[in-house]
Amino acid sequence: GGKISDVQFLQYPSDRSTSRYINGQAMPMLTQEAIQAQSAQVSGVSGATATSDAFVQSLTGALARAKN
Repeated sequence: GGKISDVQFLQYPSDRSTSRYINGQAMPMLTQEAIQAQSAQVSGVSGATATSDAFVQSLTGALARAKN
């Protein structure tokens, strides 16, 4: 229906315990923000800058492809 209802993370760093911990905290927060905002314009998660930046970049690309 043209709305963001869920976000699937296809790839993310999980090779180190620190990466797993950070992504485990950040991914649900980023997903919730994207669904609420209905866009890729979300606030970054403190302590997960790389994950937040990659999320925004990936979601922006996915939404652009979905519109075409």
